Amino acid sequence: MQYIGKALKEFRDSGKPVYAVGENYSQGQYYLASFANKIWLSPQGVVDLHGFATNGLYYKSLLDKLKVSTHVFRVGTYKSAVEPFIRDDMSPAAREADSRWIGELWQNYLNTVAANRQIPAQQVFPGAQGLLEGLTKTGGDTATYALENKLVDALASSAEIEKALTKEFGWSKTDKNYRAISYYDYALKTPADTGDSIGVVFANGAIMDGEETQGNVGGDTTAAQIRDARLDPKVKAIVLRLIAQAAALPRLK
Repeated sequence: MQYIGKALKEFRDSGKPVYAVGENYSQGQYYLASFANKIWLSPQGVVDLHGFATNGLYYKSLLDKLKVSTHVFRVGTYKSAVEPFIRDDMSPAAREADSRWIGELWQNYLNTVAANRQIPAQQVFPGAQGLLEGLTKTGGDTATYALENKLVDALASSAEIEKALTKEFGWSKTDKNYRAISYYDYALKTPADTGDSIGVVFANGAIMDGEETQGNVGGDTTAAQIRDARLDPKVKAIVLRLIAQAAALPRLK
C-alpha cells in the first residue's frame, strides 16, 4: 500500500493531477485516495475509518475435551506462537506486544493521511468518542461529517463528477464520455519492451515447501519462476522481491 502511495505522490508531484472518486472508502482505499489532489465522495457515502486490530483462535478447551495433550518448550515472555494450544485467550504479554506494533502501524497511517490532507492527525480520526460527537452534530450524515472534517473535498453524484471531469479533460464523441482511457486499454496499447531486461520474482507470504497457495510462497513454484527467468536469453539479471515471515527466511536458503 505504501509502495502504491509513493507512486501516486510521485505522479502528482510531476504536475499531473490525481483525482479520487468513490461512493464509499474503506481504510485501504482512503489511504490511497489521500494522495489525490481532489477526493470526491457520494452524498450518501462514508469514509470508513475504525483503526487496526488483530485476533486469533484459541483451542485449549477443545483440546482438553478431545483429550489431546500438548508439550510446549519455550523460553522468554513474548512467545505467543504456541498460546492457541495452551490458552483460551490472549496473554497480557501477547496483548502488549500486538498493541505496540498495531499502534505504530495505525499512527503511521494517520500521520501519512494527515500530511496528505494537510490536517491534524487527530482530525483524521478523533477516536470513538470524538467520532460519535461529530456524527451527532451532522445528524448521523457520514458524508457531511467527512466533508466538514476535510477528509474529502466535495460531495457529488456520478453525473456531477462526470460533468466536472468533462470540463477538465474534454468530451469524447466516440466514447460518449469524458476523455479517458481504462487501465486495461492502456496496457494493451503500451508496446512490449524490446532488448535485454531484468526479471522480478515476487515472494510474498510464508515460505512453504511445494506449490504456491494463496497467502503462501511455494518453494517449487518460486524455483520454477527463477529457472524460467534464468533460461530466458533476454533476462540478464533477477530481482527477488521477498516479503516473508522472519521464521521462514531459513527455508529460502
